[in-house]
Amino acid sequence: MRQIAKSSLRWLRFDWAYIFLLFMGGVFFVESLKLWATTKRMEPLGAGGWPLIMSAIWVAGVLGLMAFETFKRQPLPSYKIDIHDVGTIRCLWVVSLILLYIFIVRMAGFVITTIVFEFALMVRFGGTSKRDLILSAITAVIVTLVVYYCYTLAFKIPLPGQL
Repeated sequence: MRQIAKSSLRWLRFDWAYIFLLFMGGVFFVESLKLWATTKRMEPLGAGGWPLIMSAIWVAGVLGLMAFETFKRQPLPSYKIDIHDVGTIRCLWVVSLILLYIFIVRMAGFVITTIVFEFALMVRFGGTSKRDLILSAITAVIVTLVVYYCYTLAFKIPLPGQL
């Protein structure tokens, strides 16, 4: 009987990253729902509509990934979390970098901070050859400027800091 219960609950195992992403997406969804509800004009892409749509896509995407992992035929690997595990160290590194980004973005501005943040992530998880560093720098600048101008010119949503 105990073996049947263990095998029937095997499909509930998810990676902690999915649970973290689902929780953060839910928090952002609730907060953007509050923001959207307090706007005077209820426009779909107004000040609160765009974050609401993006957080809903975030939650739906994580739920889709969880469903995909659930219905795969092969069981999910279960492994012990160890602080010396490369994945755990990468996760801690990314979380600390995100927290640092959140605290610095108001002081240094969106553009400069985001370029440095993206470049650091690409260097950490990508290659470190001279060609990869140049491509990472160019990609960080282009993506940051596209996001900045999309938000400020197209959506009329102010971002912290100036160019």
